[in-house]
Amino acid sequence: MTISSNARRKQYTANGSLTTFAYDFEIFASADLNVYVDTVLQTITTHYSVTGVGSDSGGNVVFGSAPTNGAVITITSNRNVERTTSFSTNGVFRAADINDELDKIVSLLSELDTAQGRSVRLPVTDGDRTVELPITATRASKYLSFDASGDITVSSTVGAWKGNWATSTAYVKNDIVKDSSNSN
Repeated sequence: MTISSNARRKQYTANGSLTTFAYDFEIFASADLNVYVDTVLQTITTHYSVTGVGSDSGGNVVFGSAPTNGAVITITSNRNVERTTSFSTNGVFRAADINDELDKIVSLLSELDTAQGRSVRLPVTDGDRTVELPITATRASKYLSFDASGDITVSSTVGAWKGNWATSTAYVKNDIVKDSSNSN
């Protein structure tokens, strides 16, 4: 069987009565899925079961009881990066074994492609830049912002305090002022 390069993530809004939600990508074990209700990771066998393991067209996540109306159900691929087959020199080399191993590699690449597509990225035309967040102690309780060069920085203020608003003062974007007539 072959693996298509489809996204390895499905999302639904529950209606309060539906218990079955489909995924359309191959998994090799039930544990290859992460299932969330809103932002809470669910536990297989406790909250849900999985059908379609080994099917290249996917299967279903089946909840024991219907998620509440309006809850967001997110199903994602979550495979461990590992090699499960070893081929020995002068040993048996079966096509099924190599096909399974290649399918697992492509599924991991597809999972990475899905994650990368959902990440914050620089445009390919933005030159050779490194985007790295400052260390935890530097960014704690601060806002993520960009400096004049477009590089990531952090700031503890949104703008500059300019005091009470006055018609004679020239303000720039992000200046913080107060209307003394109504304290806005």
